[in-house]
Amino acid sequence: MGLPAFSKTSFYVIKMSKRGRRPLNSGHPVFERRLTAIEEALARGEGYRAIQRRFAALWGLSERQVGRYISEVLKRWSSELSRKERETLLVEALMRRRHLFRKAMKEGNWNLALRILDSEARLLGLMPSKVSDRPRPRLISPPRKVIIYEKKEAAPDSPGPGGANA
Repeated sequence: MGLPAFSKTSFYVIKMSKRGRRPLNSGHPVFERRLTAIEEALARGEGYRAIQRRFAALWGLSERQVGRYISEVLKRWSSELSRKERETLLVEALMRRRHLFRKAMKEGNWNLALRILDSEARLLGLMPSKVSDRPRPRLISPPRKVIIYEKKEAAPDSPGPGGANA
């Protein structure tokens, strides 16, 4: 009739942080071929999301993993540039934006002028380049309560879980 006798033991499990992600396998031939393919797609001007979708489907990877490949390509590209070249490119990019800004203001295209100012601010690091770059508050999840039931031995004179006629 009744359930077997269990004693109730409670304790808390503190949720541990996620395992750190593994580094990309630099130097492996498959890794290098994938990087080359992504590098070519970036050089053609393909968008990040399009690259993520296309190569995730092609290679059977998640879009996040392809995003890591894209990050690796961009990291390699930036390491190839010397500090002097970076400064020169930054100045050139700023001058182009300022020229476009003056042209947009002269034509009265206020939306374009505002977008150019935003672009310049992102280039100078004055504002995050995308929403995901903004600092997020770190939420700590409360510990979860886990209940474990331990089976007790029934007394010899009491009927078992099925009752007296079982």
